[in-house]
Amino acid sequence: MSENNPYDSLRQVSEMWEKSLNGLLFQSLNNNPLIQITKVGIQANSRFIELLKRNRELMANYMNLPTKNDVANAVKQTIQAEEKIDILKSKSGIYKKALL
Repeated sequence: MSENNPYDSLRQVSEMWEKSLNGLLFQSLNNNPLIQITKVGIQANSRFIELLKRNRELMANYMNLPTKNDVANAVKQTIQAEEKIDILKSKSGIYKKALL
């Protein structure tokens, strides 16, 4: 590469940034108190999310509203019914041809 190529200097700067950020990331991952604090926060958030899910289900049942699972089950049943209708239509076409 030539001395006047600006991309060489850009590449060198980006490599320096990459090395420094990788070092910083490695140091933060080896930081045991940080991991412990993160673990506690994740546990608290997961409990809170589960509580919200349960409350949402209870409110939906109380207000007689369909939940996400109810809608998913209805869609599955609709798809199954459409498939059965298609099978019946193809069978009725075969029977019509046999009668003619």
